[in-house]
Amino acid sequence: MGLRLYGSTTDKAEIKRAIGYIERAAYVGYPEAQLWVAEHYESGKSYPKNYRQSYLWCKKAADQEQPRAQYFLSLLYIAGRGVSGNSVQSAYWCSRSADNKYPPAMTRLGTLYQQGLGMPQSKREAIQWFLRGAMYNDSEAQYHLGLCYDKGDGVRENAVEAYKWMNISASQGNAQALSARQKIQKRLSQPQIQEGQELSLQFAQFIQSQRDPDDLDPLGASLPVENTISGFFITSDGHILTSWQPLANHTAIYARTAYGYFKAEIVLADTHNNLALLKIDNRIRSVLSDSLLAEDQPIPTIGPAIQPLALAPEAKFAMGDPVFTVGFPQYDRLSWLPKLSEGNIKGAAGVTGDPRFLKIGILINSQNTGAPIITASGEVVGILNIEDQRTGALFKTQKKNEVAYRNALRSQYAMPLFETLPEVKNKLKNPPEIKEQKFDASVAEATEAVVQIIIY
Repeated sequence: MGLRLYGSTTDKAEIKRAIGYIERAAYVGYPEAQLWVAEHYESGKSYPKNYRQSYLWCKKAADQEQPRAQYFLSLLYIAGRGVSGNSVQSAYWCSRSADNKYPPAMTRLGTLYQQGLGMPQSKREAIQWFLRGAMYNDSEAQYHLGLCYDKGDGVRENAVEAYKWMNISASQGNAQALSARQKIQKRLSQPQIQEGQELSLQFAQFIQSQRDPDDLDPLGASLPVENTISGFFITSDGHILTSWQPLANHTAIYARTAYGYFKAEIVLADTHNNLALLKIDNRIRSVLSDSLLAEDQPIPTIGPAIQPLALAPEAKFAMGDPVFTVGFPQYDRLSWLPKLSEGNIKGAAGVTGDPRFLKIGILINSQNTGAPIITASGEVVGILNIEDQRTGALFKTQKKNEVAYRNALRSQYAMPLFETLPEVKNKLKNPPEIKEQKFDASVAEATEAVVQIIIY
């Protein structure tokens, strides 16, 4: 009542009465009122400036999971207002606020990861938080994401994608994004500008189609998640390669990408080699009709075009060759967090001597099954197959941070799966002719191509 009254009157007596209501609410523990008192002590608007009182009241609200108070507390810690400056505490409270779905905190957390301020530096984590903030239509997050694509900072450089995000941010009045968009536009051809504008429109449709960007999992409220594994795109049309065995008794399957959850269907399975080919439906649903867009409309894509990985027609290697994988060792509904693991080829046959497999020494767990094994040049030479071939049960690492020997099905054993599917076979990405791609570029490429498979 006090907050509504305070914001709806200019009468001094009424304002005083409203402040009295707000203070009483703050004293009995109402977090919105506590935050209001904290902000007014900090600004000096209704009380004499008192940073210590601002901190104390803000902390009370933040402890009750008020996301804006948690974000404000993060700013007080970094500025040293009312409390000793502490970048670690600032990052902690910013992270709490971001987890509670406050978009400015998501954006700031991205910059903290980018700069390594109060937490380990991680450009990949920064991208994920910028992207999450952008999905909440935060113009600052969209601006920062545009900068990352423009500079190739944490992602592959992509001028069209940079233009798209600057265009979206500028449409919300972000002057920095407007200036950056004009500079990027000078480097683009007319078709590229048109593509960027179309992508901006598609994103606007996406924003309108989602009531809550984190409420993307349509089955999470009614069905339990039975398991999660990893997979990766092999065509730009949305075909995904992963492991079959964990999918065998599914009720529903969704593929989780950086741009949300997409219903996936099994196209074909190779039970002998434990492979499954999935296909996602990435059409956007209408909020008004809750139905797919009309058939005569172009099907919009969410985010940049799918960037598939290249399967090697034959796994060529030398013993000890370095390889890596990007997958999803854990499921966190609030964060899309692919993880990099590096290892080496340890044997020309699998753990039990099966010649279909490579033996890989790498730090992973069972939820990485289905992830690609990739060379430094970006070529997929194997698909992780973390199961006991005798029982079909998933292997578990026995100790934390244990580097175990794992099976990876050689890439050539996936090729017969596509023989009866020309729409897949003809769209497979060709391996690079000159294998001199830098490791960081290969990791960035893999991070864009991997998906988390959610099994219900």
